[in-house]
Amino acid sequence: MSVSLVQSLALASGGLFSIGSILIVVILLGTEGGFRRASAYVTGYMGTYAFVGVLVLMIGSWVSFQGNSQGRPWGSIVLYFLTGCLLAFFFQKRLRSKEKPGEIPSFLLKLQNMSTRRALWVGTLVAVINLKNLAIYLSSLEALLKANLPLYSGLLFLVVVLLTFFGSTLAPLVLYLVFTRSFDRILSAMRSWLERNNRPFSLVMLFCFGCFFWGKAIYTLLQ
Repeated sequence: MSVSLVQSLALASGGLFSIGSILIVVILLGTEGGFRRASAYVTGYMGTYAFVGVLVLMIGSWVSFQGNSQGRPWGSIVLYFLTGCLLAFFFQKRLRSKEKPGEIPSFLLKLQNMSTRRALWVGTLVAVINLKNLAIYLSSLEALLKANLPLYSGLLFLVVVLLTFFGSTLAPLVLYLVFTRSFDRILSAMRSWLERNNRPFSLVMLFCFGCFFWGKAIYTLLQ
């Protein structure tokens, strides 16, 4: 596996720390008919990212994103730098928020009463407006493009990237299917942990990945 593919998976692992999306899935699973709603939400969320990934790879097969061999890859540098700035913005915004430990935003609680169809559209909407996740995902795709794989190979590897990015979001659904009888106890423990650690976990993730992308931009600039 080339260095670019490893970097792509490493960047995609940033999606594993999407506590907010995991919490939405857990909340939906706790409602009547929750598996259908949670599945619809994940389908809308993951499907939108899959569409974006296919589009980027198809465009990337004709248009080089890295620049020519005589110059620096300015597209990559700008993407890394802006992603770092975006994560820094969300970090300071979350740091200044007056959210109490264990407190759930009211809009998440309202999701408990939505229909399956609405859950699908909410998943699509979250995929579009969650700029920090989208930026991390696009950076992962940019690293994948550097591998210069044939289009069909790139699309196959995109599946691996998506499973890595959405691994933690899919996990509650898998646990539901495997531990159906005892899932209520597991669900309660997951929800309690997520509610208690949502804010500190998000702050650590935003800080670490923000520093990583700025470092990546500087390293690429100095090469």
